[in-house]
Amino acid sequence: MRSRLTTLSSIATLVCLALGAVAFWQGRWMWMALFVVLAAGAQVIRLPWKRQVAFAIAAILLSSVATVAFVAAVDLYLHARYVRTGGYNIWGYRGPAVRAKQPGERRIVMLGGSVAFGYGVASDETIPANLQPLLQAARPQTPVNVVNLGWQSEGAYSFLFTLKDYDYLKPDAAILYSGYNDWLHNTQVFRHQSAVFRVTGYLPIVPIIPLADWLRIRDLSETRDLNRVVFKPNIADRSSSEAAQTALRITQAVERQLGKLVPEGESAAPIPPGTCGERWDYYCGSIRRAADYALAKNQQVFVVTEPYATRATRGGTAGAVIEGWQFHVEQQRILAEMLAVAYKTEPRLHYINMGRAVDLADPALCYDGVHLTAKGNRQLAEHLAPEIMRAWTW
Repeated sequence: MRSRLTTLSSIATLVCLALGAVAFWQGRWMWMALFVVLAAGAQVIRLPWKRQVAFAIAAILLSSVATVAFVAAVDLYLHARYVRTGGYNIWGYRGPAVRAKQPGERRIVMLGGSVAFGYGVASDETIPANLQPLLQAARPQTPVNVVNLGWQSEGAYSFLFTLKDYDYLKPDAAILYSGYNDWLHNTQVFRHQSAVFRVTGYLPIVPIIPLADWLRIRDLSETRDLNRVVFKPNIADRSSSEAAQTALRITQAVERQLGKLVPEGESAAPIPPGTCGERWDYYCGSIRRAADYALAKNQQVFVVTEPYATRATRGGTAGAVIEGWQFHVEQQRILAEMLAVAYKTEPRLHYINMGRAVDLADPALCYDGVHLTAKGNRQLAEHLAPEIMRAWTW
C-alpha cells in the first residue's frame, strides 16, 4: 500500500510539473504556480501527518508573503518606469516624492485636473515643476517645494478630498486651479476611491497602466494584411503580460476587501444655493469648501483661473468656439464675484486670473485646445509666479 502511494505520488508530481512547464511557456503565471504547489503537495502525502500539518501552515504563510512581494514588485517596477512619462510616484502624486518638511521650507500644493497634472508632457515640464524654480529664484534664502496634486479629469469637487488626503505634506499654500472640468457636474475623485491609498497612503499604479503600452505592442506585431494585425509575443512578453494581469487581479481583490472595511468618510455639505446661480452653485460650493478647509489649516489659498478656452468641446464651428470662450469667461467671472464677497475680509485668499496668460489657439503652446505643451506650461508658470509673490507675504 505504501509503495503504491509513493508511485502515485511520483506520477502526480511529474504530471503537475509538466503542466506547470506548459503554463510557463504560455505565460500563465497563476496556473504555473498552482501546478508547482500541487506537485509539492503530491510529495507531502509521503510525510507523517504532523509534518503534513506543519508543511501546510508553512505553505500558507509563504504563499501569502510571496503574493504580496510579487504584487509589490510589479507595482514598484511600473511606478519607476512611468513616474516621469505620465504616471505618479508611490504616494499618488506626480514628480519626485518630497521629504519631510524642513525648518523654514515653504511648501505649496497645486490641485487641478489634467492641465495641472501635465497631460502630454513629462513630469518636469508641468506647471508646478516650472513654478518651483521661479519661486525659489525669487526667494533664494527660502527652500521652496511645489507639489503637483493634479489628476486627470478631476474638478473642484475633488479638492477637499485631496487636501485632506495630503494633510501630512503640511503645505503652507494651496493653488486651486480649475475651470474646464467643471463645465459639467463632476464628482470624480480618483485617489480617494482607492482603499489601499486611504489606509496606507500608497497608491497602486497597476490599475491605470495600459498593458499594450507596457509591453510595447508595436514591437510585437506582425501585419498580415491591411485589415488585420496579429500579435506574436515571445515567452518573455507572455510572462510579462500574465504578471501584470495577475498583479492587477490581486490588487483589485485587495481593493474590494479593504473597501468593505475602510469607510470613505463624508464630504462637507455644499454651500447654500443662490450664491453663484443654478448653473455654477456646485462649482462655487466645491471651491469654497476646499478654500475654507485650507484656511482653517492656516494656509494661503490661491484660486487660479485656467487659460480661457478658445475651442468648444461641442462642434468645431466658429460660433461654437465663441460660445465655449464666453462660457468659460462667465464661469470664472461668477466665481471671482463670489470670492470677492465671501472672503472680502480674508487676506489669505487670493484670486488670480490666468485666463489670458496663454493663447490656447497657438499650437506651440497648446496642442489640443486645452492641454499645454512644455513651452505653454513654462509660459503660464512665468505669469503665475510673480502674481503669487505679490499676493503672499512669506
